[in-house]
Amino acid sequence: MKLAYIAPTRVPSQSANSQHVMRMAQAYGRLGHDVTLTAAPGAAAPGNDPFAFYGVERAFRLRLLPMPGFPGGGHVFALRAAAAVAADGPDIVHTRNVPTAYRCTRRGLPTILETHVPVADMGIVPRRQFEHIRRSKALRGVVVISRALHDWYERTYSDASEWLVLAPDAADPPATTTIARRDGPPVVAYTGSLYPGKGMELLAAIVPRCPALRFRIVGGPDDLVAHWRAQLRGAANVEFLGFVPFAVAERERLAADILVAPYQPSITLVAKGTPRLRWLGGHPDIAQWMSPLKLFEYMAAGKPIVCSDLDVLREVLRDGDNAVLAPHDRLDTWAAALSALASDPERGRRLGGRARAEFLERYTWDARARHILAAAQRAEGWPLS
Repeated sequence: MKLAYIAPTRVPSQSANSQHVMRMAQAYGRLGHDVTLTAAPGAAAPGNDPFAFYGVERAFRLRLLPMPGFPGGGHVFALRAAAAVAADGPDIVHTRNVPTAYRCTRRGLPTILETHVPVADMGIVPRRQFEHIRRSKALRGVVVISRALHDWYERTYSDASEWLVLAPDAADPPATTTIARRDGPPVVAYTGSLYPGKGMELLAAIVPRCPALRFRIVGGPDDLVAHWRAQLRGAANVEFLGFVPFAVAERERLAADILVAPYQPSITLVAKGTPRLRWLGGHPDIAQWMSPLKLFEYMAAGKPIVCSDLDVLREVLRDGDNAVLAPHDRLDTWAAALSALASDPERGRRLGGRARAEFLERYTWDARARHILAAAQRAEGWPLS
């Protein structure tokens, strides 16, 4: 099957969004489909090779189209991408962008729209475009990443059951899980961005409370890494690695003793002061709808996870079964949970083993791609091969 994946995200870049689309394109390609990912050009990759930057197989073609940097540039990209993809004659289009889905369905291209927030949190223009999309005969499904988001669409649209597809995020199994732990005190690792709400605020308060543990913080742009280094300059038990290639981050997860996901109840993914144009699109708070890549990468590593106890995260993690859940604002509870796991490696192995087994059964990228395409096939009956 000829499959077009369209994402107005810059490739390569440090964003989880770009990681998501590169790995979904890889998964579709690994299933045997003829896949082209259309995205926007990002910063230069090592050796000028985006595939090496993300550590993905060359299972698909990558086409990069210019995307203007001004507000609304994504709508210009949508026009260009839909025209380019239409010329390819795909059997199905998958996009994470409402304006792109709108342009594709207007052209009659069978389209899967994936959205990670309620349409009510989008701008006025995308909301109007969504009304066309959901009524279009070309729509093959609207993919959402959490049960909370699924329920919001079902409450809001009486016909949602006809087009909704629930597909949480995913990860790839590591090539090996036998990386040796480091000598010395137990290592607590965090991998991911440092945007407000992702949990660095909580970690910064926990580090001084746990002097017997070593903390390794992996990821984040240079300015935020510098900020948190300055905040914790007196702590000898924390190290910031900054942004590293995916393979390095994976090794850090595998070499750690405990992995942490200290999410907060409010998360935004834009820098403070970024302009918001209500008619084009907003800066939504993703906390109550999210399905973080980090959780599935942690589960794939088979290490014990300590995570904030938020409703949406309980869709995947269960306290005492495949993770330890702690209140997002209780420093003493977090410190005690980390210390208890560090002193009981056998309990950690049990928790990590259950998480990994569940990941392998439900949350790989390949399984996600199969599920989405099967739902699209049921919607219209077109062949998968």
